[in-house]
Formats: sequence, structure tokens, C-alpha cells
Amino acid sequence: MATPNVHDIRDTGPSGDGRRNGYNVSPAVFWLMSILSLCAIVFFILLCLWGWGPHNGGNHQAVAETAIIDRPADFFGHTVTTGGTVEKVIGTQQFTIATGPNGAPLLVLLRKPMSANNARQGGVPLAPGEVAVVNGTVRKFERDRLARDLNVTLAPDVYGPWEGKPVLVADADSVAVTSARTQQAAAQ
Repeated sequence: MATPNVHDIRDTGPSGDGRRNGYNVSPAVFWLMSILSLCAIVFFILLCLWGWGPHNGGNHQAVAETAIIDRPADFFGHTVTTGGTVEKVIGTQQFTIATGPNGAPLLVLLRKPMSANNARQGGVPLAPGEVAVVNGTVRKFERDRLARDLNVTLAPDVYGPWEGKPVLVADADSVAVTSARTQQAAAQ
């Protein structure tokens, strides 16, 4: 009678059926599973980049600033990324971005002044004509409430015309600024 070879590599699986460690998968199944896994990872990354991922509860959108001006109720309470040409710098925490040649400007209020890290050379955070991309929350401008929430003074004579209009409230580090000259050079 023959003795079984206890060192036979084909018989090392947990079931003893000759499969190696129980993980013998055909190459076709291996590649199919690999491709499906890669697709799932790419899909998740794209969802996060588009703002639908778990990092922000799915409440983030890239929006043209004209859309915020034209349909503010659609955006109140939403976190958006928008941009435009800096039209006017009102203070260290306030500026407007133009919404086109004939459009109404969009007011941007920063929770804190831009720091030297955000500022351009010379320590000046913004200048008219520069292009600013801002990530913030769209709110209805209510001067007293915003002044209290942001701990800033919003003079009635300066901010009165904004009452009831959309405003973008953002952190200073969520503002990316480039000069118009840099934009023109990049376009050429």
C-alpha cells in the first residue's frame, strides 16, 4: 500500500481538493476583477472631484457667477466654487467679482482677512482686474446678521444696496487669485 505524499503542493488548500491555498483563479476572472476594481476606484475619485463625495455631504457645486445672480434661491445655503474678475476691493474681507460686462457684481465676504500666505507680492491680497476663484457658501445678504456672524462692520451706506441679494461667504484660504496678465499669458 502506497503512503500519501504529505508534501504534495497540490494538496495544500483548506479543502484538500488540490487547489493551491484555495485561491486558484483563472486569468480571465483575475483580469475582469482587476478592471472592475480599477473602474470603481476611478468612478469614486471622479465623484469626489465633482463634489458628490463624502467630503462635503454632496452639497458642493461649480457654478458660473451669473447663475448665482440670476437664480439666487437655487443656491442659498449651498457651497459653490465660482470665479470672475475682481471688480472692486471694498475692504480686507470684502470684494466683488464681475459677472460679465453688463451683469451685476457678486459680493464676496471673507470670514477673516486674507493672510500674507494668500496675498500677492507686496502683501496686497487683491486688486481690481485680477481673476479670483472662490469656494464658499451662498447666503442672502442680511447686513446685521452677516456682520454679527462674521464679526465685521458692514456700514449701511456701503452695504445697503446689497440687502436681500446673494453674497458668497468664504474662508480666506479658499480664494485663489491670479493677475489678468497671467491669465492673458496662459491663453496665448
